[in-house]
Amino acid sequence: MNSLRRIGTIVSSRPDYGLINSTALRPPVSDFVRRSQQTNLISIDCLPQISANCHNNSLKFCLVNSRSVRNKTGDIADYIVHDCKPDILAITESWLGRDDDAVRAELCPEGYEMDDHVRGMRRGGGIALLYRDFLGVTKVDAGNKKSFEFSEWLVNSSSAHQLRILVVYRPPYSSEHRIPVSVFLAEFFSHLEPLLLCKEPLLICGDFNIHVDSTEDPDSVKFCDLLESVGLRQHVNQATHVNDHTLDLIITRFSDNIMDGRPGIDRFISDHAAVVCHLAAPTSLISYRKITYRKLKSVDRDVLREDLAATSLCTSRYCETEYRRDENSTDALAREYNLTLKKLTDRHAPLKTKVLRARPSAPWYNVDIDAAKRRRRKAERVWRKSKSLADFTEFKSSRNRVTYLINKAKKTYYTDFISDNSENQGKHFRAASKLLTTKNELNFPNYTNNTALCNDIGEFFVRKVSKIRSDVDRPVLDEESCAP
Repeated sequence: MNSLRRIGTIVSSRPDYGLINSTALRPPVSDFVRRSQQTNLISIDCLPQISANCHNNSLKFCLVNSRSVRNKTGDIADYIVHDCKPDILAITESWLGRDDDAVRAELCPEGYEMDDHVRGMRRGGGIALLYRDFLGVTKVDAGNKKSFEFSEWLVNSSSAHQLRILVVYRPPYSSEHRIPVSVFLAEFFSHLEPLLLCKEPLLICGDFNIHVDSTEDPDSVKFCDLLESVGLRQHVNQATHVNDHTLDLIITRFSDNIMDGRPGIDRFISDHAAVVCHLAAPTSLISYRKITYRKLKSVDRDVLREDLAATSLCTSRYCETEYRRDENSTDALAREYNLTLKKLTDRHAPLKTKVLRARPSAPWYNVDIDAAKRRRRKAERVWRKSKSLADFTEFKSSRNRVTYLINKAKKTYYTDFISDNSENQGKHFRAASKLLTTKNELNFPNYTNNTALCNDIGEFFVRKVSKIRSDVDRPVLDEESCAP
């Protein structure tokens, strides 16, 4: 029998598994590769948390400092629909006011919903959150501290998974905002103390206007020490501002394993770049909606007319002029109409159901915008590589060109839509409602007793039906009876 030969092993470098490196037992790499045999290899089952990063079952999160969304609604909507396609988009410095519903409606694409917190007294500031409509998002808290603004949200990505998001915007020190970083550190620590005890995974993000990339900046050192002292970790390690500083941050607890890879830097929406990351949260990234419809245009009118003529509505005593129309007979006639017409409708145009995959759409998008976006991306790559002023100017020119084309295309689309449907008031109303108002949810009055609420709603409709009946039964005098 041949003597046993030691088989070289390669041990994974993954942490926290108590494995020791066997480099001393392993022969030189070239010798090992030459003498390795497939029969010596075994299959090792890995735990899910140490498997390769995969974004198929994660939430895509994006953080943007817009520096006012008012003049960038088309650009941001296009970024959401065609480029980034995030599940959640957090915006700082939205600069929105309480009366900017038209801007909110224009900013929010189909398939998304939006909620925001506006700054109270001074102009600027503001925090907004856009999210896919299949996510359950609730605003928990929002307000303005002396040194920063915040907005707290609770996201339900599935029936058993929640995520708590805190979006922060700290204005930089200026003549209008004379608040030093020391005040912010004290207020931020005070705000974090109860928040760190939440049971849900915690994500803190926003524009902190602190140069965390600089190890020589005393404010940066104090801020990083504060995060570490309370068990928080900052994940962004690239410049997020045109001046090569890291200002927009994504922070999580050490105990929360929710980051699926490192955050990346995407497009420069303003002088800040968008920060994109994936969050390990079980969810269905594809939303579906079920619709019901009837093919009314395919109904044969002649056959329908014959079937209607053969019903009891046209052949029974309901057609007799001497039929006495008291209250009971009116109700019976209404029931007969409803039943007969429903049967005919179901026979000639049966109700059908179809499941559609919900996709955000931009009907104004065209080839000119697509070509301009390619030129913009090329100019941005050149500027990021060279960091020269001339290339930055060229990139800004390309970016402004895309914004102009998007606004022009949207204006042309809606102008043509109005002119083509000038005789259809229903389409006009729906288009105006979509452009000028945000989506409204059904809200009931504040009742402590649900039974009382149901009874009041029922009584309201009873009174409404009684009023309609009294108006119908009121005698109408014709011109002949009024003649002298």
